[in-house]
Amino acid sequence: MQGWQDKLEIAEVVNQWALWRDSGDWVPLRSAYASDGRMTTMWFDGPADDFIAACRASHGKGNTSGHFICGSTVRVNGARALANSRLILVMRTRLGDVPVDITSNGRFVDRFVKENGKWGIHHRRTVYDKDRMAVVTPGAALQLDWAELQTYAEGYRHLAYVQKRAGRGLTPDTPTPGSEILTRLYREDDAWLAA
Repeated sequence: MQGWQDKLEIAEVVNQWALWRDSGDWVPLRSAYASDGRMTTMWFDGPADDFIAACRASHGKGNTSGHFICGSTVRVNGARALANSRLILVMRTRLGDVPVDITSNGRFVDRFVKENGKWGIHHRRTVYDKDRMAVVTPGAALQLDWAELQTYAEGYRHLAYVQKRAGRGLTPDTPTPGSEILTRLYREDDAWLAA
């Protein structure tokens, strides 16, 4: 029975993370991470505390985003666990004067650890499957640098384009479907869980 309870607790943390992150509930968001929690996305790689600080600094400054969790699978081994969760990210931002919506399909690949009887995210990585961009106002003229757009991986092409314009760097070795990076991530996670 404990195995099912652990899985339910982990899935609840996955879902709570999305609500807390998008609502700007920073104290509860920190509680979703283990003491040494890490976050790796297309635009960030570092400690959970620094990720939360970066999110907090940009919250309410024009861009809005929502993370929708679409189910999780969880494997538990003692005080370690792996969660793989489907994700849809929707973001509204501007390119110049034109409001655009970005929709990104991907996955959160999480290492969890149990500390003091509570599950927390030890390391969350984001896998980017595909994304798209649409103008909010039908017929609005959008000027894109097509040559630059093509330099980004297909899985996160449009997200990278808007993130660069927001002054954010891009994390090297971001996993996408079929990439060696993703294969290595899954192999290393399996070894970590079995240890």
